Amino acid sequence: MQLFKRRLGEDPSAHPPYIPGDLTTGPPGKTLFFFMIPILIGNIFQQCYNLADTIIVGQFVGAGALAAVGGAGPIFYMGTIVSSGFSVGVAVVTGQFFGEGRRREIKDIFSTSVLFTVVTSILISILGVLFTPALLCFLNTPEDVFADSVTYLTIIFIGFLFIFLANIGGSLFNALGDSKTPLYCMAAGGLLNIVLNLWFVIGFGWGVFGVALATVIGQVFTCAIGFPLLMRRIARLGDGQTGLRHGFGRFRADLLGLIVKLGASSALQGIVLSVSGLLIQGIINSFGSLYMAAYTSAQKIELFLTLPIYNLHNALANYSAQNIGAKRLDRVKQGYRVSILWSMAFCAVMAVLLFLFGGNLIGIFIKAESDGAVIQVEAQYLQMLCIAYFPMSFMFMSEGLLRGAGDVLAVSFITAGGMLFRMIAAYSFASLLGFYTVAVAYFFSYTSESILAYIRVRSGRWREKVVTGGASPVAEGNDAL
Repeated sequence: MQLFKRRLGEDPSAHPPYIPGDLTTGPPGKTLFFFMIPILIGNIFQQCYNLADTIIVGQFVGAGALAAVGGAGPIFYMGTIVSSGFSVGVAVVTGQFFGEGRRREIKDIFSTSVLFTVVTSILISILGVLFTPALLCFLNTPEDVFADSVTYLTIIFIGFLFIFLANIGGSLFNALGDSKTPLYCMAAGGLLNIVLNLWFVIGFGWGVFGVALATVIGQVFTCAIGFPLLMRRIARLGDGQTGLRHGFGRFRADLLGLIVKLGASSALQGIVLSVSGLLIQGIINSFGSLYMAAYTSAQKIELFLTLPIYNLHNALANYSAQNIGAKRLDRVKQGYRVSILWSMAFCAVMAVLLFLFGGNLIGIFIKAESDGAVIQVEAQYLQMLCIAYFPMSFMFMSEGLLRGAGDVLAVSFITAGGMLFRMIAAYSFASLLGFYTVAVAYFFSYTSESILAYIRVRSGRWREKVVTGGASPVAEGNDAL
């Protein structure tokens, strides 16, 4: 039986002429690959300035400051839950509208999204600044890094508006099939951030404060470049105009409700991940600043090496949204299969790199002569984590398809199930494995999530969640297999 059943009477050859950003034409594998590459390169640039934070702090300030930045991570992630969730909602609605041909309405999506972003980010900034010290206390943050963590998070939350806007802008570009423009904007912002990091930390000696300030300024610069380009692109979709004022549409409560509905489901996923991250960070903190530093730099390495898989997940979500809106479920099936093959290949490469060269990678962040114990702990942790990448890659591809269909609530519950397994494993093995219990916990959570997500894909129930009505619902549970 087929995994994705074509809509009755659909003629794949009867498709509109190609439009820039259209992911519903051309060979699925080639289309998906060339759409993914700029997303990957752009996120590499984005991670470069995150890496610059870690490298500069670790090399020029010390392991204590590195622990402070890492310990602040889960709290900052809590602040980005609304941003990330809303961005998913914007991307799903925009992609499906674009695929279905409802391109004039994208102006309204843009205007509605920006207004919501401004109001919400101001509220998050205020709450973040007020509650940061209490949250750090809840995480058992050591006294020797507490003040630096407060400083870092305060600056980040003050500039949160631009972080939120950058997320929304990138989501809109990708949903419109344009992955190159966000690449240029991220590259510019990332390069500026690296330069400012060096200037503020080494030149001025501002430490953690300088790192946070450089991050915010980089996001401001990214928005200043990207939003005029985005508005011109949206204007052309509507009536062919190129002026900035033609990029604005109306505020629409119905669109906001649809986006928020999808975004809230995705935010639920973020909340689950955030709570899990806080609890895991609490376990790490209980072992002391040495293990905090090891975990912080290990996360940076892991995040960088898993970028191909994560960005293929994002590309598949946007690709699926457009093709589902255009009723091209045959292309969704092909893109899903290709993505799984590619992600497994990436996963194998990453495992080899971490197992053979993990210690060398750690040396980028930590001075071997002064923090050799951190390097040893981190190298062993990364080697244990290698095997978890295989179920993780399968999980990401299945969840990417579900997200593109708008089935984000199911993804949230799947994530909750995975996090439950993660926490059970983390606390169960903590006394036996100590710090390394985290690696075991990740394996259990990724495996459980991959199984649950695949079951959802096979059921075909995601077809009932399409926001445009572009794909017919599944009449019988396994009819889509």
